[in-house]
Amino acid sequence: MARFSTLLALCMAAAAASASPVVVRDSPISLPLARRFKSTGVGAILAADRARAEVLKNVGLAKGGNASKRANLVVSNANTYYAAEVGIGSPATTYTLLVDTGSANTFVGAGKAYVQTSTSQDTGNTVSVSYGSGSFSGEQYTDSVTLGDITITNQGISDATQSSGFSGIDGILGVGPADLTQGTVSDGNVVPTVTDNAYSQGLIGAEVLGISFLPASSGSDVSGTLDFGGADSSKYSGDLNYVSITGTSPASNYVGIDQSITYGQDTEILSTTAGIVDTGTTLLLLATDAFDAYQQATGGEMDSTTGLLKISSSQYDNLQSLFFTIGSQTYEFTANAQIWPRSLNSVLGGDSNSIYLVASDLGSNSGQGLDFINGYSWIERFYVAYDVTNSQVGFATTDSTESREVLLGELRASLRALSLWGYTEETRIYHPAALETFLPHIASSLENLQLDDFVVDPEEFQAWGVSPAPAYTKTQYPMVRSLSMHLYGAPLLEHLQHLFPALDGTLSFIEFQRSNDDIMGNPADIRSANERAQEASSSRPWKELDCILCEPQTLYLLGLRCPVKQVVLRAMDVPLEPYAVDALRENPVPRLKLVLRHQSSFVSLCTPELATTLTHLTLVLVYPFQTL
Repeated sequence: MARFSTLLALCMAAAAASASPVVVRDSPISLPLARRFKSTGVGAILAADRARAEVLKNVGLAKGGNASKRANLVVSNANTYYAAEVGIGSPATTYTLLVDTGSANTFVGAGKAYVQTSTSQDTGNTVSVSYGSGSFSGEQYTDSVTLGDITITNQGISDATQSSGFSGIDGILGVGPADLTQGTVSDGNVVPTVTDNAYSQGLIGAEVLGISFLPASSGSDVSGTLDFGGADSSKYSGDLNYVSITGTSPASNYVGIDQSITYGQDTEILSTTAGIVDTGTTLLLLATDAFDAYQQATGGEMDSTTGLLKISSSQYDNLQSLFFTIGSQTYEFTANAQIWPRSLNSVLGGDSNSIYLVASDLGSNSGQGLDFINGYSWIERFYVAYDVTNSQVGFATTDSTESREVLLGELRASLRALSLWGYTEETRIYHPAALETFLPHIASSLENLQLDDFVVDPEEFQAWGVSPAPAYTKTQYPMVRSLSMHLYGAPLLEHLQHLFPALDGTLSFIEFQRSNDDIMGNPADIRSANERAQEASSSRPWKELDCILCEPQTLYLLGLRCPVKQVVLRAMDVPLEPYAVDALRENPVPRLKLVLRHQSSFVSLCTPELATTLTHLTLVLVYPFQTL
């Protein structure tokens, strides 16, 4: 999207009578999401979900009724939710807003106060919305709203001068059907959503909202995106299959679909009926008769503390997949997907070692027109695209439909060694914040770690097209003694020593690559930065390493000051000079192993500094293979 400053726009207006054409983006705008958790009371998550479901039904059924009934909306599950950072005004003030497909009002002021700027226009209308666990009322404005790198003008927003029930957030970003706003504002008109206005203003190429949530095993902020303007094909696999919004009320007033559910291959849980897909609901809610069938099939017992079904380890071993048939496609919801992340049992108020199921009782029998809610525990396993223009919703499988990270997140064994290799997706990378989603719970036992495509260099993220770079984590892996990695970007000790403070075994760079040579800049600068990092972190530098295995340039870039017992240099395709010579001159070692091509020279390594420490020299000469 071409963007112009106010001054440039004024100059162009003075020079020509016609405005510049709006450039429509071909690719969607991705808005990062953060998952937030709050500690809860006994059964609070289920209670909030049920309260929300009840009011969603009532609001949908009242669509033909009076405005006061239509204003009674439930927007959020305030205990667990997904939030986005949204800018409002010019200059923009950033607000943390809960993302909700079950409503369409956008408001701020529940936490941070609404800051008026030159783009803020009071409409003269009041707004009032009641929720299952709170409410807000205030003034209706239009203002500029910034989502990622686009700015929507004249967007209807509410300033909540009074609010309750929204602890920890500033308000709501309502991205559901715009008709849900009818009756909430005093003039009675429908308020277009941010998706509606972004499309009508030519900022996005399609009136489509893509939803990508990531399964949780910790309270990480690495949680997914909202994709405005279309589905992002890099976030799902296979085809995106669309179905029409259901015609059955009240589900038809939301992101409603028709689906059936089977447990295993032949146990029917729910025959084809209407329900909704809802980001504001935490659990998978099933009509009471369907839930009873599910409980009987799984053998789960009701847990009085959480209000959820609880199963034993042996029952989990026998837990079969749920199969959701939506349109002509069937989607598998695996056994792992059906359980609440055990590392987050404390959020439920549950026991840390228990296994809880995310499927729960909606509170009413089927046949009511809203017989299930696929909440975010379900959405996390798929990619969802809501097509406003064509009144349809699409689904596709993702890496999270069944991913190794999710399985690791559920692991409770004391794991000493772990290798994460073999990604087939070219753009999938590991980074410190990503590890936090599935490794912290085994950090106390993990001693040997091997990582594929690991990145700690912020500039490398930009080369991969990941912007902004994922936030670095405070999580450490204090028991890791040996580390092997296929590293992309600069080997920055500031991050490596923080993550693995007790490293004293082998540090191995299986391969060291850059997306392009430009991001490396001056190698001497990287080495200097690593030297400064070691000086600044005197309380946690590596004291000694048994072995470093790497290429000459990597050894130079590291600039290690701690003693190293052995260095293994792979120099078949790269020269020893000047990097290895300089590195070993400044930090000589007793044992050196060189892997060289048969014609390579290593005489330059024989510096006076190395001669005083070297006791063992091993040469591995690689000869070219010739076929007779």
